[in-house]
Amino acid sequence: MDILALLISFLVAVAIFGLFLGLFSGVGAGVDRQNERIRDIRNEKEKSIADDVKKEKVKVSEAIKRKKEENRKKVAKRNRQKEKENKHSTVDDMLAIVQWDITSEQFLVIKLVCALVGVILSMIICMRLHVGVNKFVLAMIFCGLVGMLIPGEMLKGKSKKYQESIRLDLPDVMDLLVVSVEAGLGFDAALMRLYERNKTVVMEQLIQATRDIQRGVSKREAYLDLAQRCKVKELTTFLTAMIQADQLGTSIQTVLRSQAEVLRNERKRTAARKAKEAPVKMLIPMVLFVFPVIFIVLLGPAALNIMDILG
Repeated sequence: MDILALLISFLVAVAIFGLFLGLFSGVGAGVDRQNERIRDIRNEKEKSIADDVKKEKVKVSEAIKRKKEENRKKVAKRNRQKEKENKHSTVDDMLAIVQWDITSEQFLVIKLVCALVGVILSMIICMRLHVGVNKFVLAMIFCGLVGMLIPGEMLKGKSKKYQESIRLDLPDVMDLLVVSVEAGLGFDAALMRLYERNKTVVMEQLIQATRDIQRGVSKREAYLDLAQRCKVKELTTFLTAMIQADQLGTSIQTVLRSQAEVLRNERKRTAARKAKEAPVKMLIPMVLFVFPVIFIVLLGPAALNIMDILG
């Protein structure tokens, strides 16, 4: 009986253990499946988030590229516009220096008219000479370009001539202004008095700036506009000193005296530099034109005598 009771107890214990094992293994498997499902969902979410982030990065990158391209186009357009404005401003400055009462647009029309005249003249000449079609077209293109370049070169040459005139006359004008101001005249009155007696290019430009000031333009703007229009280093230095004197309250008489001395020294240095450059510049025409004539005059008679002796 004891053995039977032990056997029954053992079987009951095994049954209970099997029951608990089955229950807990089922629960563990369910938990494992649930965890696996959670991991799958999490992986899918992470993959979806990664794909969304990647797509967003691509969109942002494309947007940045488009923005950079738009900015590049805007900058290029702005540079072209600025270059065009600077070109027109340069032409307007040269027209103002030479005192041609036309605008840059009117000057462009003049260049086009000259180009058209060159084309018409080339057509007439080629038709009279009965040249071929290729030469006819080349002649039209060449004459049109020449006709369009001539007004611009004339304007550049005349403006450079005026700038050189300003550079040479400015020291003398400074000396006369110093004498006039020290005699008791104001700066504007001294300018007007000098302009009545000596209507040079530099005096005309200074009087124009003075009239702008009288019309209500500030002295700084009038002088800066004059410096930008003439583009002469010495005049720009003088006008800058006058602007600083006006802002700081310095005596104009002192500024004029110092600027007159600086301009005289600068003119001396320029003359000395040009004197040093003169022999080098004279060398080419002497070699091309003077030396051959000297050789002909000196060696010509001797060459004739040698030819007579040998002949």
